[in-house]
Amino acid sequence: MPDRKMLAARVDLADRLKALADGRGVTVYSMLNDILESILEIEEGGLSVRRLLDEYRSIDYGRRSGFTPIPENLLYELIDLCFESGFSDRLRKSWFETGLWISKYLSAASSIDEPISVLSRLMWNISEFKFEKRDGEAILLCFSSRFTLNYSLLLESLLRGILVGLGFDKLDSEVDKGFIRIRIEVKG
Repeated sequence: MPDRKMLAARVDLADRLKALADGRGVTVYSMLNDILESILEIEEGGLSVRRLLDEYRSIDYGRRSGFTPIPENLLYELIDLCFESGFSDRLRKSWFETGLWISKYLSAASSIDEPISVLSRLMWNISEFKFEKRDGEAILLCFSSRFTLNYSLLLESLLRGILVGLGFDKLDSEVDKGFIRIRIEVKG
């Protein structure tokens, strides 16, 4: 039999672990060792269990709320075709309204930083996503060398819808191919 070492845990956590192990028909010892091995593998691999859990929650939210993974090149091509066919205003309005809808979920968070953090994890195709607050205003920056100009325009509409839905006033924005900058007023 392998050597054993006792570890202490809060009673509520130990009870939950026991109930989980019982439900799976395994011993607490084997379940705890599986959990510890997994956590150590994650942490020793340079990841954080907390970050991994946060990302899982974001992906799960995206899955449950209708986000669909699609190859970027196909998305950009569809968007460009729609713009060429004269649907740019309709698309921008639709993306803005979708941003308002997304803000309803994100508004459950306690501070602006939390919804922005969730949003950054949902937007896989953004190379760099920054949110900086200073002197009563905040700047949201998004960069990706792969974005087309038309996609950048639509993403700005989506992000603006989210920010407006969260109760922020847009002061101005700048959009170019692969670049989005939105400046908002932060109250309080």
